[in-house]
Amino acid sequence: MDTQSETAERAATVTRAYGGPNSFTDWYLPSQDELNQLHTQRTTVGDLLTAYYWSSSESGDSSAWFQNFNFGGQQANFKDDSVYVRPVRAF
Repeated sequence: MDTQSETAERAATVTRAYGGPNSFTDWYLPSQDELNQLHTQRTTVGDLLTAYYWSSSESGDSSAWFQNFNFGGQQANFKDDSVYVRPVRAF
């Protein structure tokens, strides 16, 4: 999903354009499993809203998985829905 979209305002496009601290260029949209780990460690990570965040894991041609950072559940939804993104970097 990260490499497929060049459409403005899409999760992958926004993530690739993110500069973040120190203008790093290796940010990416986390997978469904990575996003779940981020939710598990949300108090340590900080700066996360109790909202929905897109993952890079697709559930079909027109849908992808997102994580509920309020209750912790995951579900698939249409890619054209407005949901937050949380770029991450490998460490």
